Amino acid sequence: MVATEVKKRVLDQTFAPGQRLGEAALAEEFGISRVPVREALQELATSGLIERRPRRGFFVRETSIEELNDLISVSAALDQILFSRLASAMTQDALAEIEDLFSRTQEAIDAGNTGDAIGLNAEFHALARKHCGSSILQEIVERIETRLVWIVTQHDDPQQFLDVHREIVRAARSGNSDRLADAIAHHAMVSEKAALHHHSGQGH
Repeated sequence: MVATEVKKRVLDQTFAPGQRLGEAALAEEFGISRVPVREALQELATSGLIERRPRRGFFVRETSIEELNDLISVSAALDQILFSRLASAMTQDALAEIEDLFSRTQEAIDAGNTGDAIGLNAEFHALARKHCGSSILQEIVERIETRLVWIVTQHDDPQQFLDVHREIVRAARSGNSDRLADAIAHHAMVSEKAALHHHSGQGH
């Protein structure tokens, strides 16, 4: 429970990069001892989302521009494979699940719940992995899932990303490989531009 909630707050930017995550404060908030809080934070540190600094505690990880560029490159390369596989493997059930996600994302945007909308947009990538039809690809991506989820939450315009995701699905359904390639390339470009802009806006 603690790990899930802290992860959510890091991804929706409630907890900012460099912010200290106090064990005592979290334990009091969740009504539990510090031991399970420390275990949850250690789990997130192992995933790379936060970091433990000697004698100082746990902090939300700050990402350098070099690390950010590497994450962008890895994410774009995996998305290219992932969305291409999704196009050939997508069933009606998968499409229905994705369309439901799009509807919930739009509702969050219309209600002004930007943090929720950003999180829901990130879920699109999880659904793409779920329905891509490749257990090997799923296994590879899951090993670095937390960092990949983080990179797709580094923006402030969920409507733009929802529109890009919708175009990927429309292109996948059209059977037009050129249209799909263009949609995937546009997604990579938008993701890179947004992440770099967001990073610079945080004063890095």
